[in-house]
Amino acid sequence: MEAAAILDRHKSWVNRRLALMRSLSPQIVEDIKLGLIPTGSAQGLARLPACNQGDLGAVIQTHRLNVKQGNRLIDLWCKAKDKEVREFIIKSPEKALELSGQDEGERLDPRIPSRVSGWVKAVMALERIAITVCLRSKKETGPLEKEVYKILHDTLNQADSACQEALRLARQRLLSLEE
Repeated sequence: MEAAAILDRHKSWVNRRLALMRSLSPQIVEDIKLGLIPTGSAQGLARLPACNQGDLGAVIQTHRLNVKQGNRLIDLWCKAKDKEVREFIIKSPEKALELSGQDEGERLDPRIPSRVSGWVKAVMALERIAITVCLRSKKETGPLEKEVYKILHDTLNQADSACQEALRLARQRLLSLEE
């Protein structure tokens, strides 16, 4: 392969780059050339259907996401099966990244002492669960038998009580630390 010789690269390296360029929409290729999208985001965007590359490419540009953030967002979008979740990821990428959690070893905020980071992560996990419950509650479940309805109702009441108590205790503890 002449290109490999000219670039002083192995032909498999050249073939991988060509395959990558072929899997990207022309607009994404142009945006990468112009530096509007980080080059490291190309592989992540190539995993998406061409019809969705533009949406996520625009999010990466608009919110000035770095390669790591862009690839995490693409991963979230690929894992999301619900249309509503995917729309949330597109409309609120920073919130989606925040709610998705941190990479292992990554601190939440340098101002937060490590001794309370577990507490903060637990509260953030509760928020992620709340969003998941909201999204799933919007789905049509169809008619339910009275027994199933009662089980679901009791489950909601138990979760509501436990969450209310946990949040009350957390607020109480924070107030006591302020004094």
